Amino acid sequence: IKNSLQLSAEQYIKIQSLIEEFQFDFNVDELIEFIRTSISAREEAKFEFTKNLSDVLSLINDYGSNLEICREDLAFIRVESILGLANKSELINVKNELQRQVTIGKEQYGITEFTKLPPIITTEKDIVVFIINEDQPNYVTNKSITGEIIVLNGDFQNTNLDNKIVVIECADPGYDWIFTHSIVGLITKYGGANSHMAIRCTEFNIPAAIGCGEVIYTKVVSSKLAELNCGVGYVKVQ
Repeated sequence: IKNSLQLSAEQYIKIQSLIEEFQFDFNVDELIEFIRTSISAREEAKFEFTKNLSDVLSLINDYGSNLEICREDLAFIRVESILGLANKSELINVKNELQRQVTIGKEQYGITEFTKLPPIITTEKDIVVFIINEDQPNYVTNKSITGEIIVLNGDFQNTNLDNKIVVIECADPGYDWIFTHSIVGLITKYGGANSHMAIRCTEFNIPAAIGCGEVIYTKVVSSKLAELNCGVGYVKVQ
């Protein structure tokens, strides 16, 4: 965070002039400190939330194991269905009820697999007809790297990611463990310039394309090699 908020002399003077123009009652140093503190507090809050969420998921997994329902099947059950069991009759067969929910969930998931929606929905018409344009990713660092792609869409924590360009859908803290490997780059489908992964890549000076969108992401995940040039601002697949 500290490194990502360092300003050049030109940037410092420009921001200070804007502050004076709008007659704000703070200076550049106070503004930078506020931004730094806010980002740090946000990341801490996200960490605490995901830590508790992880504990909840572990408890659900243990509950499913006791009922001989595997983790993969539990993913198809709505949380409301599990919580709702507390209000049902004691005579109900919990295992059979959850397995029924698994079947329903798999059927619904099958339908969504064939459904494609635009990244942003502004009107009802967007659901019927839309065009997917190539988005402009948020590039981190000015580095250029060409490397082998590895797409993470499940539990890959025991996979060797060294010297790989890691590709994930969302730039969320749940993938923080990838930085324990010597990855050479990161590409995500979703995420912004201030997302968790963008900040982490800035800290570790790892080239990244955060929030590349549907078009670029689809090309990347179907390829073996990619060239990530953050200085110029492009992602090419090979």
